[in-house]
Amino acid sequence: MTILSIHPEDETIPDGALPESIPLTPFELFIVEGDRNPDYPMTLYVEMEFEGIIDERVLRKAVNISARRNPLLVSRLAIEDGVRVWKPGEFKDISVRRITAEEPDFPSGIDLTCEPGLRIMFSTSHDGGRGKSFFRMQYHHACCDGQGARRFALDAFSVYINEFPGEPMKLDRLDYDRLLSRGTFPERKEVRRTTAREKFRYAWGFHCQPPNALAVPKSSRPHDGRSIPRPSVIVRRRLSQHDAQCVLAKAAECEESLNDVTAALLFRTLTRWNEQHGRPKDCRRLRVLVPIDMRTPGDARLPCSNRLGFGFLTRQFEDCLDATSLVPDVREQMNLVKNQQLARDFVEGLVIYQTAPWLARMTQRWPECMATALLTNLGDPWRRFRRRFDKSEDGQVRIGNLTPGPIYGVPPLRRGTRVGVGVAHDIHWMTISLQADRTLFDQKTAAEFMDLYLAEWRAWCPSMSETPGEEIPVMLTAKVA
Repeated sequence: MTILSIHPEDETIPDGALPESIPLTPFELFIVEGDRNPDYPMTLYVEMEFEGIIDERVLRKAVNISARRNPLLVSRLAIEDGVRVWKPGEFKDISVRRITAEEPDFPSGIDLTCEPGLRIMFSTSHDGGRGKSFFRMQYHHACCDGQGARRFALDAFSVYINEFPGEPMKLDRLDYDRLLSRGTFPERKEVRRTTAREKFRYAWGFHCQPPNALAVPKSSRPHDGRSIPRPSVIVRRRLSQHDAQCVLAKAAECEESLNDVTAALLFRTLTRWNEQHGRPKDCRRLRVLVPIDMRTPGDARLPCSNRLGFGFLTRQFEDCLDATSLVPDVREQMNLVKNQQLARDFVEGLVIYQTAPWLARMTQRWPECMATALLTNLGDPWRRFRRRFDKSEDGQVRIGNLTPGPIYGVPPLRRGTRVGVGVAHDIHWMTISLQADRTLFDQKTAAEFMDLYLAEWRAWCPSMSETPGEEIPVMLTAKVA
């Protein structure tokens, strides 16, 4: 097989490019086995805000062309000879739905055995100026991660642009051979791998010293498991341009990465929350799960897939009390995770699931709390697009008749990990999105946690305004067409 150039752009997966069945990687199997509880669907959401009105006909064409270029998004999950496999290209169309204000905010999880691992939703409003649109992607995490979502969006928006006057956009060639080796990770010479003793020590700490879960306030009514499940509990805030620039300037001044700062301030928030709502025994050890992208430069043309590992940052409760030392301490631990490829150790430890699937199911329940919270940093999602797409006079990217704005994203939760936070930014805005365990938290309680997190941001960066940030509804709700 060779690298395949997809031209014309509407070509489906070429014959012979992939085998009829592709075994799941150990990490994909881990995700699929974790998807058994309907209260914790293994899907992630990315929602984009646009100035302008989405052209529905063009959007449908762009979505389906891009999906067909990325085989796992249109693959069916099946079992052959007792092994879970992908059946590439068995689904031909992706659901594209126009959402109205009367519909539920988020749909249920995705059953990969009977539907594709991608759903698209959008809404539009003609109020003021050029109007406004929201575009949401819901992915099953087994077939796509955040970087994969960018790959899909880059393809889809390139096709969308080509429906409007101007110089045509060429779609990237995709390497389908790379898709078959997505579960292997080459050695990196600059990285020192962990020794056998270190692996044992880290494994002992992970399995035998579990973290405290996030405390649940008495005022937050738990879901009793018998009534209809609550809608997803999601809170989103958009910081002003002034506050976004203050945060980025403060991080640059302190020579800290925004990733380290967001993690450190989340530890502070978890500490204060458990102090306020928990018991003394809830204040011993905290752990934050940080997804680590395992891609290498050779994966630049990899179609959508999940090429992540999990890194874990652990802090003792007393280590989170001093805000001054917390950020550099978290940075040191984050560097350890990256420099020793601890996320790779986690992925390689899952290989046993391929020979003992029952073990995968058992470990989904033990330990119950794998991490106190989950944090994903989307960074500047439009950075890659600014290099590829035309820009207006003010430097804003133009996608046909649309001008992109803020992006919001929330990661999936597992039982025991009761809150997940997603952060994204560019020079004009910064967003913080939070998903809480809907069986334990209501919308009001989740908003209180968000307020506490933003208070930690303002304490770290005093030049921020005192406003809590604009609250953004989960989907456009005013005069939705």
